Amino acid sequence: MDIRLVCFYGKVFCEVLSGSLEKAILDVHNKLRRQEGAADMKIMSWNGPLANQASKWAEKCHFEHGFDKTEGVDGSAGQNLFISGGSGQYTDMEAVVKAWYNEKKDYNYNKLSCSKVCGHYTQVVWADTNRLGCGYKYCSKLTEDNGKVKNNVHYIVCNYSPPGNFKGQKPFKKGDACSLCSSGSGWCRDGLCDSCSSASGDCTCPLKCKNCGTLNSSNCKCKCSTGWTGGDCSEDCKDNHSKCGKSPGYPKSVCKNPTIIDFMKSNYGGQKICNDASEMKIGKIVIILSILLAYI
Repeated sequence: MDIRLVCFYGKVFCEVLSGSLEKAILDVHNKLRRQEGAADMKIMSWNGPLANQASKWAEKCHFEHGFDKTEGVDGSAGQNLFISGGSGQYTDMEAVVKAWYNEKKDYNYNKLSCSKVCGHYTQVVWADTNRLGCGYKYCSKLTEDNGKVKNNVHYIVCNYSPPGNFKGQKPFKKGDACSLCSSGSGWCRDGLCDSCSSASGDCTCPLKCKNCGTLNSSNCKCKCSTGWTGGDCSEDCKDNHSKCGKSPGYPKSVCKNPTIIDFMKSNYGGQKICNDASEMKIGKIVIILSILLAYI
């Protein structure tokens, strides 16, 4: 059996964790992330420093969030905790992660709200989090943050990087798998965004470009047609000119036209977000400018 120590400096001060359990808890995370229907969900990989730090924190047998700064993680990581009674080494990693994930029932994605506790769930499925490290300790006595003591419990700590749970942000964007990866490309490994760079093995490019965009299969990126942007060309161009949608100002329907956006940028300081517009016939430009002048 593959056995490794998740400890720093070669000191055996924490519990032995089998490689199979590392793989199990990582696989459950990726399995649950994969089923969220997310367009930008990154694949998670195991991270030794995070695991070392989690193991040292678990060694304290104190059920509260925190980090041992000597291990190089000073609060810049997310963290989930789990305890369970019983004897022997705890092996049901699926139960651990699902205990956190099941908070989903109390989370409203559209309203960005939670009726009870949801932070463990949102950390598990936070799209940008792509590194995981967990530690384990069997505690004969474990102290909770309220001072109460539990006897003979399994204590599991998982650290996440980059951390999730930022106020006002959704944990992921809904859509086709790997269609809105933060890298700008659509490379996918088993349904999750990955940094692989070619279609080989289990690395694929399922990206489908929308709104007449064209796919460059060599880098798995879409070239969007005029007026569209985003990883899969599903987002329409917008202008953030201060007069857009205002009266006096420009109608929102006009602001979405990329040619007018160019005009506003050149003449009124508007900021264009999308690709340059293709040339239009002079007659259409005259009509468009007439509309603009009517709203100035």
